[in-house]
Amino acid sequence: MSDRDRQFALMPSLAHALAGWTDGRPVVAGPSRVFSAAALSALIAARRLGDGASLRGGVVAVQVSDQVGLLSTLLWLDGWAGTLLLLPSGLDIAVRDDFLRRSEVEWVVAEEVGGSSWPVPVLPALDSVKQVNWSGELPTVETRWILPTSGTTNIPKLVAHTLASLTRTTNRNREKGAAYVWGLLYEPTRFAGLQVFLQAVLGGSTLVVPDFSSELDERLAHFAQHGVNALSATPTLWRKLLMTKGIESLSLRQTTLGGEIADQAILTTLTRTFPSARVVHIYASTEAGVGFAVTDGLAGFPTSFLQSPPPGVELRLDSDSILLLRPARSQVTYLEPGLALADSEGFIRTGDRIEVRDGRCHFLGRDSGAINVGGNKVMPEEVEAVLHLHPGVALARVGAVKNPITGQLVEARVQPAHPPADPESFKRELRLHCAAHLPPYKVPALLKLVADLSVSSAGKISRQA
Repeated sequence: MSDRDRQFALMPSLAHALAGWTDGRPVVAGPSRVFSAAALSALIAARRLGDGASLRGGVVAVQVSDQVGLLSTLLWLDGWAGTLLLLPSGLDIAVRDDFLRRSEVEWVVAEEVGGSSWPVPVLPALDSVKQVNWSGELPTVETRWILPTSGTTNIPKLVAHTLASLTRTTNRNREKGAAYVWGLLYEPTRFAGLQVFLQAVLGGSTLVVPDFSSELDERLAHFAQHGVNALSATPTLWRKLLMTKGIESLSLRQTTLGGEIADQAILTTLTRTFPSARVVHIYASTEAGVGFAVTDGLAGFPTSFLQSPPPGVELRLDSDSILLLRPARSQVTYLEPGLALADSEGFIRTGDRIEVRDGRCHFLGRDSGAINVGGNKVMPEEVEAVLHLHPGVALARVGAVKNPITGQLVEARVQPAHPPADPESFKRELRLHCAAHLPPYKVPALLKLVADLSVSSAGKISRQA
């Protein structure tokens, strides 16, 4: 018996969760395909017994642009592959191959079968249901999931999770979960999209997957067609959605925010737009996993969390007011040898600067993104939050421009909610609005009106100039 055979046992996996789907509801509803639990289970068994048998216990990377095929592939590989590397779409080939090398990948599951650009053997994703005669239970292994960080400010790191660490806060109440239909707005190869997928599968909710190449209004129409009543998006993406035709057709029971600071303006707008929905702001990262959730409709989190945190996590502020987070029984590590994810006490330094006021811990922004104006530190997100309070602002992005005297100046680019009749008068109004809420050095010295602000594939505001 090989070492890989010895490590297999009957361990829980995502595929096991399909056994709980007994009422005929679809697990995944895509643009042209709807998969039941029975169909997915048959497909998984067929692949594990067929050409996917060679991947058993191995190190496998996945890059599939068809999101339904990607999700069914993840169901097949969890508990089957020893290590699973998720590759987001659009990766530079050099970066992708570096990930493969660092993860010691042996196989790739991708749409490009037999292509010359892959340095390792390739198998196709799951894309159709096959009949298989199998009545037993296939043994499984605990799969290590590897996800790249965003790498917005440096070289992306590879973070190794287990299914347990990825689902530490997942609600597994299938009776309640059956009432929810989740819409997917992120690729599941990214942490936020993976969280929605895992919550739906393990919580017993249907997951509706749109065509990711379509416009937002087309995605909303697809969601409405399938009765989506729960959505998770970044605050930036929520602002885009609220400006999109078709958002009024959704009757949401849950709105979840994550990935960026949820300021009071967006929280209040969501509460007013969807009065029957539960508004949840989740603090999470690829490194820390899901830290905690805030459900009181207020920006930030209560200072009481520092003394009596939510279950499964400890919180602390360091001497620089940076949030430190220690997940209980964390199994998360960096893939790179010698690179420590946490300090000697197990706390992860998040890089998020906190200001304590009025009984709340308010997020100011990423410490690494601060603007230095004559020795004064300005957090772009703080200025954006003030701009978003103005009813004429749909979306704002704040950054730095070089200045020979002060080193840097604050620049704001604003997407108006409606085209202003007098653009210069509107810009003066915005400067006065900022001056009423901010000290002079934080008020944008440069303010530009733009027709649209771009959003990254992760749903966040693109901060490139």
